[in-house]
Amino acid sequence: MSNSRTDGRFTRLGMAAPFSLRWAGLFIPLLGAVLGGAVAVLAWGVGRTPAVSLLLPVLWILMPSRVSAFCLAATYHMVVVRFIPELAGTWFDSSLVGYSLWVGLGVISGVAWAICWPRSGSPAWVVGSSIVVMRGLLVPPVAMALPGHPLVGVGFLAPGTGWFGVGGFFVAVAGACWFFRCKMQSIVGERKWLIWSAVLALGIMLWAAGGVPDPEKGKIAGRVGALTSMWGRFPDRDSVEVMLRIGKIGLATANLAGGDDGIDTVVFPEAVLGIYDPSLYPAMEQEVLRKTKLSGQTVVVGADLESGPNTYRGVAIVFRPDGSSSYIAARMTVPVAQWAPWSNKVHFPSDWLGKSTLDVGGGIRARFMFCFEEYLPLLHLLSEAREDHVLVIAMSNLWASDDPLTSYVQGAHTEGMARLFNRKWVRSVNLAKTQ
Repeated sequence: MSNSRTDGRFTRLGMAAPFSLRWAGLFIPLLGAVLGGAVAVLAWGVGRTPAVSLLLPVLWILMPSRVSAFCLAATYHMVVVRFIPELAGTWFDSSLVGYSLWVGLGVISGVAWAICWPRSGSPAWVVGSSIVVMRGLLVPPVAMALPGHPLVGVGFLAPGTGWFGVGGFFVAVAGACWFFRCKMQSIVGERKWLIWSAVLALGIMLWAAGGVPDPEKGKIAGRVGALTSMWGRFPDRDSVEVMLRIGKIGLATANLAGGDDGIDTVVFPEAVLGIYDPSLYPAMEQEVLRKTKLSGQTVVVGADLESGPNTYRGVAIVFRPDGSSSYIAARMTVPVAQWAPWSNKVHFPSDWLGKSTLDVGGGIRARFMFCFEEYLPLLHLLSEAREDHVLVIAMSNLWASDDPLTSYVQGAHTEGMARLFNRKWVRSVNLAKTQ
């Protein structure tokens, strides 16, 4: 008899199930969690390829229950962003908030995968469920709490395939789920080890074929350069620190000017000036813009603009050498990315369909990705579908984390989507002063 029937027989007789059967119900979900964590570690770390994340849907479809599917997925997504407790805890000045957000992220993502897991092994259910879960993880509300989407891995496995690669991803996931859950199950019968051997072989092939993120390639693209700063937390409004940073921006820009290898457009990180208002313009003109008018350089600086009472927008301000300027606003898709929803002091409005491209000089139109937006493949896809551009500019402010993995993993998401559509990219990030 099977384990389930044997267990039921003991229950009907009023007897306790054998020790091994009772513990199997705990061991299998634990094994799912271990597998999910292993995939995350192998896919999202320095010198590793995110292409391994494409193994996740196969493991999900092979889970024997919803509980196991939940444990697999929740652990995977939590381990992808294993630095969140420190990052969010420092950002919100509360370790409890940091761990709560981390666990909440895992619960939301785990529930999404578990709901879509098909109890039936019929081909129609398996294929349909695999497509539904991959699509569902791309869109809100689940997308707001789901780093490490397997679609990012396609950029490292099949770069330059664009929309064909996106469509191929859904077809490949559906086909793989059908093969492992339906076709192979019928072939091997009771020899389940053959299935897991095939899964291991698939993982090895993904590991061998996938590319590895290279943050160094995201520093310069043609005549556009992005700087990494170690200036720490946001400066107070109208503080001396703001003036010091403006001076550093001017000095760094001047040092990158001129010559055949000079940088014509210099990008600085998200929100490095804190809150920007017109009173700062004279300082910007004195320290930065007078120099760039002579050198012909364009400067892109991250700041927060006040757009109403207690309402702000995270923006990238583009200062051009002809004296003109404009800005592009972050789409602010995740409530806790920049503000605490439990506080009414500051509000950043959300706009998933907001404009994301801007002219950054030299005839270059770039798409901007702000901090947590880097994790969301849907935003990359929306920009690719709706707006013409030739470059991706990512701007982040990760001062709240001392872990180098924080910037590496986040940047790998932007790199993967840029590679998928064969876009050049640059990424500017502000880190903790201790780094």
